[in-house]
Amino acid sequence: MGDSEEPVDPRPLKDALLRDVAWAEKMLDAHARNYDHECTVCHSRQTILLVAQQHVYCRMCRTTTANVYYRPRPCDKISELERLSKDAANEMLREILAAFELPHNKSLLANAKVQGSRVLPFKAKHPALARNQLLLVVQTYIPLALSIVGAVIAQYGFANSLEGVLKSIRAMQEHCGGDDALHDGVVQLRHLFSPFNTFELDDARIRQEEVDAANEAIEAEAQRVADAKKLEALAQERRDMALKRAKKAARGLDPNQIYEPIIVRQPPREMLLVSGRQAFLSIVASRTEMYQWTFNGIPLPDDTPGMRGSRSAFLRISFFTKAMCGQYACICTNDDGCMVSDICTLAIAQLQPTLLRRATVPCIPHDVCVDEATTEYLVVLAARGVEFRHKTTLAVVPTENAPSCSDKSLVLASDRDTLLLGLANGSLHVWRTQIRLPPPPTPVLEPSPALLKEVPSARRMSVVADQKAASFKRAANRRASVTSVVHVVRTERHATSLAKMACVSFFANKTWLLLSDKASSLQLYRLGQTNQDEVLLPLLLATYVIAAPGKARIKAVATSAALPYVAAAYEHVASVDLFKVLASTYAKTTIRTRYRVSALAMPAYGYELAIGEQGVQHGFLSVFNVETRHRNWHTRGHFGPIEHMQYIGNFVLCTLGMDRSVKLWDTTKRACLLEFVPQSGIPTTLRTFSYATPEAATACAIAIGYYTKQLEVWHIACLDKVLASIETEHLYAVVTVQKQWRGALARHRHQRAAVLGAAADSHVP
Repeated sequence: MGDSEEPVDPRPLKDALLRDVAWAEKMLDAHARNYDHECTVCHSRQTILLVAQQHVYCRMCRTTTANVYYRPRPCDKISELERLSKDAANEMLREILAAFELPHNKSLLANAKVQGSRVLPFKAKHPALARNQLLLVVQTYIPLALSIVGAVIAQYGFANSLEGVLKSIRAMQEHCGGDDALHDGVVQLRHLFSPFNTFELDDARIRQEEVDAANEAIEAEAQRVADAKKLEALAQERRDMALKRAKKAARGLDPNQIYEPIIVRQPPREMLLVSGRQAFLSIVASRTEMYQWTFNGIPLPDDTPGMRGSRSAFLRISFFTKAMCGQYACICTNDDGCMVSDICTLAIAQLQPTLLRRATVPCIPHDVCVDEATTEYLVVLAARGVEFRHKTTLAVVPTENAPSCSDKSLVLASDRDTLLLGLANGSLHVWRTQIRLPPPPTPVLEPSPALLKEVPSARRMSVVADQKAASFKRAANRRASVTSVVHVVRTERHATSLAKMACVSFFANKTWLLLSDKASSLQLYRLGQTNQDEVLLPLLLATYVIAAPGKARIKAVATSAALPYVAAAYEHVASVDLFKVLASTYAKTTIRTRYRVSALAMPAYGYELAIGEQGVQHGFLSVFNVETRHRNWHTRGHFGPIEHMQYIGNFVLCTLGMDRSVKLWDTTKRACLLEFVPQSGIPTTLRTFSYATPEAATACAIAIGYYTKQLEVWHIACLDKVLASIETEHLYAVVTVQKQWRGALARHRHQRAAVLGAAADSHVP
């Protein structure tokens, strides 16, 4: 036969072998019953067969011998002494399986399987089985397997026989109930005792059928669950639709109409923050049931570190870091749809100082103020008067009808269109100014080449013409740069009892005026409602006159633009007098400092008092609360004393020290935001202001005057964004405190009402 011939099926041969073995057993039993037994002692035939015992009894010699034709069946019942422990059974099974893996035993078993294969004319899987030699294979294979097992079980007290092997297997089967490893080992031993393992195919088929049935049951259950989910989803969709219609009807809306969310107020487009500060993003939307904030397009979870309110209309970032820079948006959702807000970009502010302009002034600028009427010009103190200059270009603005000053000018102050000028003789000049546009300029015509004389060549003529054109163009640009003229409408002169006018300032929403010579006294004037056509500034008698204690001289004075507070410091004294001015009186409080005071500053709208203290080597900065008199902050500011201080907004302080460095301080976070050194000379004055730019509505700048008769304007990039974020953070903190206070007050009232109600009920008869 060739290689393509199919192997012989061993199942019919196996059935024939079993029938032959059964027939042989029956023949032996019948022969044993019918055979004339003889005594093995006296060879007499007078014997009796004891079938129950399978013995032969001789009547002649009266002896009992064994029946030679009896083959007793092996017994697998084990006695109590033949039982094994679980560990011993596992160990014996491992040794039996290891004995079958020995090369010598494996070769013997393999030779028993292939007996008779040498004369086989074709290839088959089991040659002996194919030649009807299954009985021969069994007779040679089974004894070898029994001998291998018997050699091992003899060490554990079992007989090296078929009965001993059966008893050892029964001893191991007693522990298979709770040990899967032992059960698998017994099954493997069963396979080793079978020469061809034909039952493995049946077992595999049965197992596969069981697996297929289990898989079919699982698939049927999954299909049933999926169908149930589909039905539940359809039912839930119908319930949701009914609930939506019921909500609309309860709100008085048409259930058949679609009402999508409407965003009333969008979050800001851009926010620049300083690291470590808080950020607040809010949105106002109507018809909204759920909010979800996203960061770079990814929804923020509720447990995002450093963030609160990711599922509300108000998102709070507790501590801003570089990792939080990105794009934020809010998704407003209701039953009819969703609406996405505008993107808000959060970035870290890079405060960068830039020199806008440096100009030379006729005299030393001792004081600078801002014209609040136009917010376009700076008012620079001149030797005997004032100069109006543009904020960014520092170009001089012409002044009309300005009176001349007989004495030296010392100090400036402004109130809308009213300018106050303090002179060295103690008098106060009051100007009312008005901005007027100049007449239209006369058109300038460029000279023609025919009017030029002595033109030797075309090349020289073109050069001369270009030079003339450039000069005319520069003149036209200068005339065009002057867009307006400051016209002095009215002037007044007020004489005071001060030896000189060194300090002029409005405070308490410009209802009070402070005049001081910075020597021995402070004069406070209460400004009432008067007719502006009659008098510009009603100064008759000082409401309060505050004298310096003893022989002390006033070093610095600070006022609050919105609050009725005045602070005064004295030379060589480590304290500050704080005055709270009322309509009928004033209250004085002394604040002790660690060192003598060199400068003072108060914000326009805030309860802070910044004090510059002059130490031995360094200048220190202290911030007090004017209501509680508590020191909020004390730090080293400059190398040397602090000479000038002014607030930018309510929580950012600008300081200028003797080391000629300018620093910006965040008084809420108690940190220095920016430090730079102009290096132009010894400064004389410091003024902060804001101006409009094409890129932003407002920008922050610092004007610095020097003893070298120079004036510089420095632009601080992104400072307006930082100020806005600080103000927003402060407002939200105030709102939070107000909510907590109102909640505590409501709880107190509720408890009080409950106590009073219980007391009233107890008195009822």
